[in-house]
Amino acid sequence: MERRFNVCSWMIVLLGFLWQQAIAVERKSPAEVSPHVLFVNVGKVMNSKQFEAAVSNACAQVQIKWRSECVPKITMNEIIISKEEQSKKWGREAVLVVYLTDDQALPGLLNLPGQCSLINIRTMHTDSPSVEVYESRMKKSLMKGLAYAAGVGSNCDPHCVMYWKSFSASGIDGTSSTFGPYAFFALQDILGALAGGAIFQTEQ
Repeated sequence: MERRFNVCSWMIVLLGFLWQQAIAVERKSPAEVSPHVLFVNVGKVMNSKQFEAAVSNACAQVQIKWRSECVPKITMNEIIISKEEQSKKWGREAVLVVYLTDDQALPGLLNLPGQCSLINIRTMHTDSPSVEVYESRMKKSLMKGLAYAAGVGSNCDPHCVMYWKSFSASGIDGTSSTFGPYAFFALQDILGALAGGAIFQTEQ
């Protein structure tokens, strides 16, 4: 009798554990269980809704899966880590990580090609831009962050968001909000090589 009771107790515990695991899997978004680019809102540079809208707009042209996180602060030591450490921190499905911050203590731009990038917007609001202008700058900044994280650098196409003269506020305002051919095809090629077709919204 006691043995039966122990077996039943063990079965109840096991079933409870399996049920909790199933719930945890169900709560994960599609991006969390498939390759994606992670965008990190450091110090709430933008409120969550604005940030997600900016990320969605930034990823629209290349049609990639993404998710966002918010952290209060980030340091250089937390950014410059190995690919393995980054996977442990953000999950192995986060193929690339893009940090957006507004911090005088951090550099204006930092990128580890094939791993992550840091875009510091500390000079993007000193001229008190309108809401529309500021949101446009954020979208373009995130697009740049995506490209730099993948290893796509600046180019000489004035109709591309990666134009080499678009680092200042006035420069980014005069730049297109799309990737030109030089950046677009290189970016798609690299993303496909890093994660295969599964990273795209419509698998290629």
